[in-house]
Amino acid sequence: MTKQLKDWNNVVFDNTKYFHTKTMIKRHKNRIKELKDENNIWVWKEYGLRNIVVEYYKKLFSRDKDKGRANEDVE
Repeated sequence: MTKQLKDWNNVVFDNTKYFHTKTMIKRHKNRIKELKDENNIWVWKEYGLRNIVVEYYKKLFSRDKDKGRANEDVE
């Protein structure tokens, strides 16, 4: 390999490593770590978070039989 190609490979590798690190940091910051449930209690365990999200969307997309539209009781 020529010196220019080696230098180019180093630059590309460093650049890729930099952006990978930035992405990993952003993912960690954006992760939902806790939510409040219907009783205003903080939940942080994975299965608890999953249940809160599932129940929220079930309510959100459930149909009101009388009105035929999405339920508007969800905050």
